[in-house]
Amino acid sequence: IEDFPNWSGVNGVTQAYYSKNKKILTLWILFIISMNLFAVYSIMKIYTNKKLVIKMRTTRETLRDEFPYVTICFDIIYKYDNFDNDVIEKNNSQSSYDDYFGSAMKYSSFRDSKMYIRYSKYMHSLSTMPRIKNKTSTNLLTIECNYQGVNCEKIMKLKEEEYTLYPNCLLFDFTNEKYRSFLRTGRNFGLSLFVSNEISEINQHYQKALGYNPVLAIYYSLNNNKDARDFGFYRNIIPLGYETNIPIVISREIRNSDTSECYNYNEQKGKNYFEEHSNSFESCFMNCLRTKELNECPSPTPFNPVACSNYSCKCTTEECLNCSSNLIFPERKDSKLFRPEFIKSCSCEYPCNYYIYKTSPNYAKLHTKNMIKRLNLKGNYDDLKADIEANYAIVNLFIKEKEIVTKRQVVVSSSANIFSDIGNTLSLLLGLGMINLIEIFFFFFVTCFSTIIFYVKRNAINFILHAFDYNKNTLHHFITY
Repeated sequence: IEDFPNWSGVNGVTQAYYSKNKKILTLWILFIISMNLFAVYSIMKIYTNKKLVIKMRTTRETLRDEFPYVTICFDIIYKYDNFDNDVIEKNNSQSSYDDYFGSAMKYSSFRDSKMYIRYSKYMHSLSTMPRIKNKTSTNLLTIECNYQGVNCEKIMKLKEEEYTLYPNCLLFDFTNEKYRSFLRTGRNFGLSLFVSNEISEINQHYQKALGYNPVLAIYYSLNNNKDARDFGFYRNIIPLGYETNIPIVISREIRNSDTSECYNYNEQKGKNYFEEHSNSFESCFMNCLRTKELNECPSPTPFNPVACSNYSCKCTTEECLNCSSNLIFPERKDSKLFRPEFIKSCSCEYPCNYYIYKTSPNYAKLHTKNMIKRLNLKGNYDDLKADIEANYAIVNLFIKEKEIVTKRQVVVSSSANIFSDIGNTLSLLLGLGMINLIEIFFFFFVTCFSTIIFYVKRNAINFILHAFDYNKNTLHHFITY
């Protein structure tokens, strides 16, 4: 095989194959073998390292579903609220009960961790003080209750909260199949309550705590017994003397525990300091904080979950306060920061299934004359007006919209992605493009094809030579005779 007189325009594989320089051919063969091994390695690496991609799908439904649990309680809220601020400030000047607490609580407690601990201690002592008979006792009565246009007394029961000053709560349980489902549209949908609060002494309405006037109100909470999150922490205030309309948007997020990084808290086992609540995403975090404090600090402080029934919560020394505050706010750099870095040592896995109830209440004052006529009240108009504003409320809860967000992680791997990744890797690391890959395959093709041609030609030549020898011997034998 002779060398080409001019190698211009001939690719490297052809040059190496047809060249008499065996070193070039040997090096090129070794190079091709290494490239093929690298390609096999890349394929195995890409195949084993499969990509996880989160796919989300959001659907909005207006069909039937389970109505959330509703809890309505009476409470005194020790803070300024959005309702009648001007009237409260005009009639009740700022208390000098404790200037330190009064001024400090105007700002977020996250500005000062010690302030947060002291506030928790004070509220704990306030909530556990002995109740004076006929002085602070209250009753939350339901004058009228309608659910889906039907009387709902059968699904309503009294719930006693042990750790609040005013323990009267109404719990609406919709587990009964007859009352469980709801319709988004229609005339008689949702829950409507007409409640009355009777307090023994009217002068108890304006007790003072932490320098703040209390707002006499009731609060509601929404939750689902199938949920992995505890919504008992979120209390939305409903002022007495108002009619409150509460549209609810239900958002439900579903994750597959087999392919997603999530945890089913309904099956969680372990230490739970929230005896009255089930394990949840929120309780997991707070239980972790409580466990760390019990293990590291000399005395626990009364933040939720309260462990004062089993441990002494008399944290009075600076050492104790510093231990708890540094534990809760370990990365606090400056007390003036509005939102310092929160705890990082406690982490909880994301729940696989949870609900979010978004509410945007709107309020309207009760019409005094209509209320007097409806309740058939007798007496002085001003006294009746004050009584209605302090003791009655109408609450309407209804489902506005329902969203279901499905999140799942899927494994993504395809032959197209594999070959594209191999091509990209070769071109980036070794400066090889797709033409070089074609040359590699062309090399094997030329080698195989040339070998086949060689064996065909060799067999043909051997056959011709054999035939020639046979004819030669035959001619010689003929001449001899």
